Amino acid sequence: MKTRSMAVLLSMGLAFSLSACSGGSVEADTGSAGGASAVAEKTDPAKDEVKAEEIAWTASDVVIDGKRRVAIQYENKSAYTIANLRIDFVIREDLSEEELQAAFSDMQSEINADPAGNAKKNGMWGEVSIPVLPGESSEPGPLEVGAIYINDMAQFEAVEPDLMKIAFLTDDGKMYEETYDFKNDSYSLNSKVIDTAEWGSEEPATMSPKIDGAIVVDVEDTADRFSFEAIDVDQGEFDAYVDACKEAGFTVDPAETDQTYYADHVDGGFHVDCFYYPGRQQLTIYLDRLQ
Repeated sequence: MKTRSMAVLLSMGLAFSLSACSGGSVEADTGSAGGASAVAEKTDPAKDEVKAEEIAWTASDVVIDGKRRVAIQYENKSAYTIANLRIDFVIREDLSEEELQAAFSDMQSEINADPAGNAKKNGMWGEVSIPVLPGESSEPGPLEVGAIYINDMAQFEAVEPDLMKIAFLTDDGKMYEETYDFKNDSYSLNSKVIDTAEWGSEEPATMSPKIDGAIVVDVEDTADRFSFEAIDVDQGEFDAYVDACKEAGFTVDPAETDQTYYADHVDGGFHVDCFYYPGRQQLTIYLDRLQ
């Protein structure tokens, strides 16, 4: 896929450049005691591997799917592919209660009787879930309070950034997530590391087609269920995955739309559910053993 392929090409290009600069060959380091080769241990990235200033983000009034929204966008000035970016906001400390109520008054409805109170309690957040290569700019990620979209810049101007969560990919296929704390100007690195090449080994996993080069960010692998979530998947890749499921035998009692596919296997032992979310370019698959 696009993102993984670019990372591989970049790493290959770097290796070629190093080889050329050293006269066409790269020799092992034999400077350690006893003549043994010195092998550097793989270490986790620094807590601030991606600096906050390398995520040049803004918020603006945009149109998404024909509807007016306030959304965040960013330019990736880091050396890494950013797989996911989320920014959490809180109500400004200097905002008066009267100003808060005025900013959120037009969001009041039967299902949102106290929008200002909701914003004060839960904050505001925006997420961009489509990966962004170094030097490129993101798609807009709409801002929300709870599950309600923001459509007025006055509401955004009532908040200030609190935390920024940056998920980034390394050349070895690992995905790390760091958090930047705006208030304290500090960083932390999530202890969970995702291997984006991970796949299952149980029987349901063997029934599932693979997506070559997919960025797999979540896998469940049991004797009765195999599921995975992949990002940076376009419509054509989803369609190709559905075709692969059909070729693998998932053709009994099918139900199909542009964004879903459900079917049992011809052998009667398994069922697959495929879901595609075009706005996030995300593919989610559940493959279950029939009881």
